[in-house]
Amino acid sequence: MDAEQRQLFLLLCSGLLCYAKLSLLRKKTRKRRWWIRSLNNYEKHRNVGFHMNLFKEIRQTDHEQFFMYTRMWPHMFNELLTRVRPFLEKSGPRRPHSVQLKLALTLSFLAHGDSVNSKAWEFRIGRSTVYAIIHEVCRALWQALQPIVLPELDELKWSEVAEDFFEKWQFPNCVGALDGKHIRIEAPTHSGSQFFNYKKYFSIVLLAICDANHKFVWVDIGQCGGISDSGVWSNTELAARVREKLLCDRFTKMVVNYINSSPKRLAVFREFCECFEGKTLKLLKLSDTRWLSHHACVERLIKYWDTIKNFFQEAVVSEKTKSAENLLSIMNNVETKAYFLFLEYVLNFFNQFNAYFQASQTRIHVLQTKYPNLTNLLNAIQSLPNSNADPERMFSLLSNIKNKKCNKLSSTSVNASCVFKSALNAREETCLNMIIDEKHLSLMSTENLYASAAKKDKSTLRLYAADVNDVAGLLWAN
Repeated sequence: MDAEQRQLFLLLCSGLLCYAKLSLLRKKTRKRRWWIRSLNNYEKHRNVGFHMNLFKEIRQTDHEQFFMYTRMWPHMFNELLTRVRPFLEKSGPRRPHSVQLKLALTLSFLAHGDSVNSKAWEFRIGRSTVYAIIHEVCRALWQALQPIVLPELDELKWSEVAEDFFEKWQFPNCVGALDGKHIRIEAPTHSGSQFFNYKKYFSIVLLAICDANHKFVWVDIGQCGGISDSGVWSNTELAARVREKLLCDRFTKMVVNYINSSPKRLAVFREFCECFEGKTLKLLKLSDTRWLSHHACVERLIKYWDTIKNFFQEAVVSEKTKSAENLLSIMNNVETKAYFLFLEYVLNFFNQFNAYFQASQTRIHVLQTKYPNLTNLLNAIQSLPNSNADPERMFSLLSNIKNKKCNKLSSTSVNASCVFKSALNAREETCLNMIIDEKHLSLMSTENLYASAAKKDKSTLRLYAADVNDVAGLLWAN
């Protein structure tokens, strides 16, 4: 057998195999008993079906019943019908179902949660057709309404949301309010306890962000009810985008944690240090509370940047881990190194400022002359940032809410802070122009600050800022 005959033989064998496979597939296909059930033929669908009779009647004559059926008024239904029509219209030799029927069926299914069989009997169409219509219309609703209701937010839109939060609720730098809602469902087949939540029922989670006007700007729907709120947020695409923006801030910790997570990695890193630097070095782990050490961590990272980069290149080849690839890609980004070079430069000045005023000597009187631009900074933010003292509660633009930093404040303390702030606003005094005189100092005596609460009349502690002028007079009266 020559080469040409062998090639023809192989082609014939492959053809026979394909034919046999197609024959098996045909045998597995279930033959239909009928093309359309007699119950759902076109004449019965048109003459006695719900859509062509009762739905048409309540749409024209009884708007309350129409609202109960579709959860919207007829004019809203007409507008929605106009928007989804381009996505649902079809043409062909067979009679396609009208766009109005598809929308009415889907809205009633979503509004009442009926079974698919009940909708098939109600509209006199096949059950498989109902499945297809619901999926098709839901997809069309998203395509038509998503650009209007939930558009993709860019940096400008997020800034507008933050401005609205500050103007209406006095929350600066807030781009949304995030919360979740458990939606009760029947447990999916073979799902175990994945959808069983802490409220003792099966659910999926709706996670949403709303703006200052209580309108949704972002949603995530469908995660298992057994996942915690933080876990649901971590699994979203938006959280991944936020983590990408915060990689520079967490990069120092990520590098140290990766190297110290395994004795083998630590030994390999020491070998790289001895090869490139001639000595063994130790990367400093950044602490969230020790700001003076921040500069030392960044300085060490920049100094041995190339050594760390070569270590991750070897880790990508040998270990083939995703975390090493991510860290190496961050180090290959020129903007990342530029960011840390800027930190190395600017943190030096911040450390000098902190160290100078953390000395045992009193140096507050030289603050104005040594840092003349600090006045402009305080005037711009009108707050004392990163402070846990009483002046922050007096002068801050933030409301006196109980958060993680001040969750132990009593109601009396919060009420007193509100009264003081009202009085200061009435006198147009801020942390920049307020002058401490002898009367203020006399009130800061031991007897006033540490007096027993039992010796005081509790009624004197109930101060309310109903009238700002009265409060101001009460506070500054002799």
